[in-house]
Amino acid sequence: MSGRLPNASQMHVLPEELLVEIFLHLDAAGILACRATCRYWRHKLSSYEFLLQLAKKWLAKESHIFIHFGYSLAEQLSVDWIMNLDPLTGQVFQFQFPFSLTQRGWFDLIGVDNGLFYVRYCEDGGESVITIWNPATGQRVEMEDPLQHHCPDCQYQYALVFFPASDEYAVLHISKEHDDSGPPTLKMYASFRRNWDVQVACPQFVRRLNPSCVAIEGVVYWITYGGYEGDEEPPYIVSFSCLDCTFEQIFLPIEAASHCQELLVRQGRLCLDVNNHNEETFRTDMWQLNEVHGNRSWSWLYMFEGVGPTYRPFLILEEDEIQIMERHMGVFGLEYINITHFHITRYGVAEQERRNLQSIEYNEDVKFRDQIVSRHPVKVIWLLK
Repeated sequence: MSGRLPNASQMHVLPEELLVEIFLHLDAAGILACRATCRYWRHKLSSYEFLLQLAKKWLAKESHIFIHFGYSLAEQLSVDWIMNLDPLTGQVFQFQFPFSLTQRGWFDLIGVDNGLFYVRYCEDGGESVITIWNPATGQRVEMEDPLQHHCPDCQYQYALVFFPASDEYAVLHISKEHDDSGPPTLKMYASFRRNWDVQVACPQFVRRLNPSCVAIEGVVYWITYGGYEGDEEPPYIVSFSCLDCTFEQIFLPIEAASHCQELLVRQGRLCLDVNNHNEETFRTDMWQLNEVHGNRSWSWLYMFEGVGPTYRPFLILEEDEIQIMERHMGVFGLEYINITHFHITRYGVAEQERRNLQSIEYNEDVKFRDQIVSRHPVKVIWLLK
């Protein structure tokens, strides 16, 4: 055996594909260290193709669901909290934002995707900002908030969407002063522009948008909620493409127009959950939107039903539904006590079995803030823009 060190040229025997596969087994800290070795590996390990492979690998091993809870009173926004839930085991992990709030502070989750948290917040009741936070690296970037304050009387929406096949993203802001002020206006912050210079006048059908939305391939989808008394207009879907800045109106299947609806994403397709329930029983039907050569159609996928309070699907993970049941009760004793119960389950569509993940009870009137914000692992290290 020779005691000489190997020639430096002999160190380059592994093919690049094998090296990339090795890097896919590293954690976030290891990948960041490898990126710092040279310009070539910084470019290679920051590419969209590598990060997409990394996201799929981590998503298969570990997913975290983040659910926003809070008290019903507006004066208690500063004590809202986030549940960090493992959708496989039901284990709850500690979660803490990188900022603190005073009694007059508040936060609002715009979205969580590709390992980054997009949070609109205010620490002390003054002007608000939007922060982009990567918990894996600790990096944090702030951007201007077009609204700049908490306005319970204003009508506004925020949404997060990534451009197709890219780590570039856009934050959308739709707002109007009040219900009679005409169509709202959309502003868009694009990560490659780093400003809110895109402004679009919304068409007449963009109104009464449900705060819950989903994004697929650069397009954001909202569903409208019912009008006031005397307004019998059925709900429909509003979409906005960040590629060409255009809105579209998508009508629901006739069978779904008169029930409670929720938008979901299943295998990269837009799905509509339709829930029909009363005090004793419930039935949920799942529909999928198909698009072929510009022609849209709805197809029915499956249904499940049961006895008792309704389970609301808010996320499709692999082939299973993550569902939540929310119940509010009042107990009379020496004093009136509000009790809120949340039951989070994982429903296997193929097996038609429901498995309990978490059951939580609060002696307060607690609200489930909108819907789930992410199904992606918290470790993914997409670059901050």
